[in-house]
Order: sequence, then C-alpha cells, then structure tokens
Amino acid sequence: MKIGLSNYDDLVGRLLNISSQIGGLASEVSPEISPVFVLESDRVEWCYLKGERCMAGGVYVAAVAAQQSVVSFRNPAGSNVLCVIEDGNFISTAGLVQLFLGGARTANLTTTGSTLSRDSRQRTQQGACTVTGQAGVAEVGTVVERMDALLSNPFRSFPLVLVPGTSVDVSVDTVNVVLYASFRWSERELRKYEL
Repeated sequence: MKIGLSNYDDLVGRLLNISSQIGGLASEVSPEISPVFVLESDRVEWCYLKGERCMAGGVYVAAVAAQQSVVSFRNPAGSNVLCVIEDGNFISTAGLVQLFLGGARTANLTTTGSTLSRDSRQRTQQGACTVTGQAGVAEVGTVVERMDALLSNPFRSFPLVLVPGTSVDVSVDTVNVVLYASFRWSERELRKYEL
C-alpha cells in the first residue's frame, strides 16, 4: 500500500496539531519526519515472543554478629543462557552497599532466594540464574559502585550482561546488619556466535 504525500502531510499535521495549509506542511517539517514501524519492542510482554524469560527474585540475609552480609546473583556455568540484569534494589539498615562485578562464583550461597517469572504465560518455567545470600562469606569480583544504604539510590551500572559462569555480588561494608536484595532480569538461550 502506497501512502500518498498529501495523505502523509495530513497525518503528520494532525499528529503535530498543525493546521492544514495549501500544499501541505511546511517543506522544512515534512521531509525530516519519516514513518517508523517498530518490529520489536522492549516491553516485557514481547519477551515471550522473543524466547526470553523475564524473571524477578530476591533474598534476605539476616544480621550475624561480626559478619558481613553478601548476596550473589549467579549465572551458573553450563546454563547456556545469556542473562541481562535490568535493575536491582538493595536495602540495609546501615553502611555502604557495594556492587561487585567480574566475579565467577562457582556455587550458590547458603540462603536461596525466591525467583519467579514476571510473565504469567511462563509461570511454570524456572530461570537458570540464582539469587542467594549468606553472612560471613567473601565477595567475588571488583567493587565498581558504592551507595549509602539509607539513601536507596539505584546503582548506575545496570543493565548488566552475564554469560554462563559469571556472577554479581552485593554486600554491605558494615558487620551485623541485614541485607535485602532483589533483581529483575531476562534470560534467553545463548546463540552460537555470542561466545
């Protein structure tokens, strides 16, 4: 179907609330506005059609005397999925919350958090990635960001891409405090050219 220039001028004029003039829109406006058809959307309901699982999960680490609380988000080796962490929320009662990147934690921590699909069409599917926590364990990776636990400012490093065998750790630099961490992420099967 061909869209005639005069019809296109009328459409753009209505969208921009410009009254129709003889000869259509001003010649400066019309050539610079071209139609765009979005073939793929980043909205969560489109993930299903793209073969992605949209997940959410969190874990609570209780305060332990003289111990730091640590949460680990892990894409296990052999999972064969590419994971994109869209954002995270971290709550503690004191200290600085620290984000560690570049880790390769090989096992889950002792407390396993809950994970659930954010798309009801995929409720029965479990994600490959895990969210776990523990007090008194060392972080893995390098600190890339710190924020005051009481300010609840989001980290600016998100989104993060994790290939199989990599992890992201979050900890509090103060001992004997709780840490709650929640993440939103999507995961999909790795393509051959991605590794």
